Amino acid sequence: MSSDQTIQRVLELSADAQIARRSFAKDSPAFHALTGAIAAYGTVLTLLVAVRTAGKNSRQSIDQFEVAQSESGQQTPSPSHS
Repeated sequence: MSSDQTIQRVLELSADAQIARRSFAKDSPAFHALTGAIAAYGTVLTLLVAVRTAGKNSRQSIDQFEVAQSESGQQTPSPSHS
């Protein structure tokens, strides 16, 4: 599952929990449990988006470094696989 698909799925789960929460009284245990689940989905979404953004930024930095290296005539070392 791609990161975009994972984010989409968490959004769907959050929406489902928000819809389900509407059917319970605000002072009921089920309402509070769903509120906690919705908050957790928000935390997971924040983390997933941050990881995806960091990955994209890292890739852009690497690409820029490689372009700068090739323009200066220096060889970029190949990554070693452990």
